Amino acid sequence: MQKKARPMTEQSMRSATWMSARRVQDLLKLAQKLQDDPQQEQRLAAQRCKACFYFTAMGGAAMTTQPCMSCGVDQQYSSTNTSAMCASCAESGNLCRHCGGDIGMDMGRQAWPKAYSESAP
Repeated sequence: MQKKARPMTEQSMRSATWMSARRVQDLLKLAQKLQDDPQQEQRLAAQRCKACFYFTAMGGAAMTTQPCMSCGVDQQYSSTNTSAMCASCAESGNLCRHCGGDIGMDMGRQAWPKAYSESAP
């Protein structure tokens, strides 16, 4: 693959500068949201950690089935951007439904829930 050189015009350089400045502004706004957690109530209701709630996610346009990492029950999604757990398992384990990590991102957490298959006699 070969690309053509970008035009070196005042307009192209102004546009590139604007886009770079905009990316920095957007990142700073995201950092502020992560720090302040202005939508904490909605985030916790959705059973999401700050990273999974505030960061943008992309997925392919395909109906996708994925089992819950805890109970193993199949979950149906409208895209390939799936969650690791069903809502009830995430809530009972105080975990993020999307990534499966601690919902408060507590790296010092000592007690982690076991998957249903591991805790069954």
